Amino acid sequence: MKNAVEGALVSYVLAQEDLESRLEELRYFLKTKNLDIDIETLRKEVYNVKKNIEHPKKMTELTAKLFNKDGEVREYRLGSDFCPECRLFKNYEKECPYCGHLEMTR
Repeated sequence: MKNAVEGALVSYVLAQEDLESRLEELRYFLKTKNLDIDIETLRKEVYNVKKNIEHPKKMTELTAKLFNKDGEVREYRLGSDFCPECRLFKNYEKECPYCGHLEMTR
């Protein structure tokens, strides 16, 4: 799919609580953007987008439960989950508490 269409699908998933309720309207919108897609294909694409949005959140929660003593997900993540040097879980801190490696992030 085109980038504009992907953006529209992501925006739709984020905006709608009930993904089925306005699917026909979304189909009409996409038709105005020169993309005629049948309703079943659109439904599949919308649910694929939803899955792709939710997957990283679930993985972050699972990682916190598995490797963090309190099991809580950090609201602010400054670095990566595992240290690139010693490979231990550093809970998204910039500096590893085990080996002291300082991760440079953007």
